[in-house]
Amino acid sequence: MTASAARASGFLIAAGALAWAATRLIIGVPAEGVNHPVEIWGSFAFQLGLVAFLAVAWATQATGAGLGGRVILGIELVFLVMAIGWTIPHLWQANRPHDDLWIQVLDAGWPLSMVWLIAVGVAIARVGRWPGPARWLPLASSLLLPVDIALAWLPTEVSHVITFMYLGAAYTLLGLAVARHVAPLLEEERRLAHHHG
Repeated sequence: MTASAARASGFLIAAGALAWAATRLIIGVPAEGVNHPVEIWGSFAFQLGLVAFLAVAWATQATGAGLGGRVILGIELVFLVMAIGWTIPHLWQANRPHDDLWIQVLDAGWPLSMVWLIAVGVAIARVGRWPGPARWLPLASSLLLPVDIALAWLPTEVSHVITFMYLGAAYTLLGLAVARHVAPLLEEERRLAHHHG
């Protein structure tokens, strides 16, 4: 991955998060079990941003250079692909029946991918390869689900707004940190490789 691709990935992370947060804040709290078509598209943009995040993490060995670091990212990718597999058919039929077993299995990818992001964030913080705020922002961003659970005592309309403001702010900062602080790592690696070559 080039430094310019990493910068583009950072902006995609931020744009995807803002798209999902904006659609959720605009449509408000949906009825139980009802999907809003616009929000599905927003969540898809967010998922694409997560794919970009994982690509940069893989390219920079952010979770570690060993097998364990690769496995952590690989597990997240599997869960994320499951979630995307659920999202894609819902882009055109937001409230399709969930009678099929494969849809139910893929649906588990959403919470699993969000929970496992915490493991990814912990690994990135522990390894410390990403400089500055980029080291800690993956973990801060990954705490979206715990934050949502912690706000359960508030009225749904209030917790909904706080949760998605958190999502928009945290992942936008993460995307900008990737573009500003992580992309130069790849440029430096390319320069060193060229020098030694």
